[in-house]
Amino acid sequence: MGSYAFGSGNANNVIDEYKDKLMSEICDSLDVKRTPLINICMNLTGDFNKASVIRANNAFVAKEVWIVGKRKFDRRGTVGTHHFEHVVFAEDLTGLPTLIEEGYTIFPVDNNPEYEPVPVFDVTLPEKTAFIYGEEMLGLSSEVIELCNGRALYIPQYGSVRSLNVAQAAAIMMYEYARQHMRGA
Repeated sequence: MGSYAFGSGNANNVIDEYKDKLMSEICDSLDVKRTPLINICMNLTGDFNKASVIRANNAFVAKEVWIVGKRKFDRRGTVGTHHFEHVVFAEDLTGLPTLIEEGYTIFPVDNNPEYEPVPVFDVTLPEKTAFIYGEEMLGLSSEVIELCNGRALYIPQYGSVRSLNVAQAAAIMMYEYARQHMRGA
């Protein structure tokens, strides 16, 4: 026995392959497809952003999402995808050195000119990539940037605002990673 993903198993927000499947079956299937990509949300206060990063993590079958900081979040914004994702809660970034030891390149996502960021579309992303996103308006601190072993990356924009919200930026970063690593998947 197991629980169906969405009550009766007749859900509108899953692809046909997963309709009428048990949650455990969906999780097992996703885990086989997952890439090594890790998304790290650093001290995000907005529930919408955390939930949306988790939803995008599912869409691009990334390994896991780290929620760093003391805040939990309202899972309703994930529209149930949090049940299928590996979400790690951490008080701080003490796990970054372990990721680096495991061969990960950790890219801070921040368009602050002080960090000399490069456009994500100009970078060949290693298979073992981790993106770290900071709080809107505040970005990432120089201390966090120094913990990363990859260059700061940004998304080129052409309008009047300086940045996208965290959820949009994370989805674009994941898409670019998937474009480079999931051809023919």
